[in-house]
Amino acid sequence: ARVVSAEPSPAFGVVARLQADLQEASEELRVSRQQAAALRENVRQLQAQVTASGNAAAMRERELGMEKASLSEQLAKQRDEAERAQTRHAELRETQSALNAAQA
Repeated sequence: ARVVSAEPSPAFGVVARLQADLQEASEELRVSRQQAAALRENVRQLQAQVTASGNAAAMRERELGMEKASLSEQLAKQRDEAERAQTRHAELRETQSALNAAQA
């Protein structure tokens, strides 16, 4: 007849420890996967923000380019007007001088 020992076998302790280690590793893996998913979502959000900021910057750059072109055009017109005014002023002075000479 076999004698059954009241003490658990050493193999039972090893299996229980391995099962506990496996359960702990599974939990760590689950937490790591959740963290990775959260990080991926954060990266997606940041990419969307960067894209939006880039688009806004490009649009603003185009607007500034158009404003610069408009201001350059206005400046050119004002220079032309100033040149015409100077020419007209010189002509008026010459006319005034001629009138003064004729009256003298």
